Amino acid sequence: MRPTTLMGLSLAALVALLALVPLLPSMWGGVAAVMGVGVATMLLFPPSFALIPTLVESGVVGLATGYLNAVGFVGAMLAPWLFGLILDRGWGYGAGFALLAGFAALGLLAVWMLMRARFKTRP
Repeated sequence: MRPTTLMGLSLAALVALLALVPLLPSMWGGVAAVMGVGVATMLLFPPSFALIPTLVESGVVGLATGYLNAVGFVGAMLAPWLFGLILDRGWGYGAGFALLAGFAALGLLAVWMLMRARFKTRP
């Protein structure tokens, strides 16, 4: 399976599960959906890092890896804060999970664009 395919499937699962969490009637359904979110999130890391050498020149692979980590950590810091802000404003958990699903949808769009892009050829 190509890395972009696995990333796309993982992100599609994230969008679906995050949108589904607030709609589930039982707590156990929500727990199962959130566990699915965790699995889908962990499936994103290996293909993300595997793609870096196919996208950038060999001299900047380390820099690109660091950039990918930095962007990921910024997202990991902002998402909980924004989720809490949404709750504090009284918009509820549904809006918070919709925000997270929106972030995952943006990632899915980025992967789709990446799949359409030309990969550099390695000598």
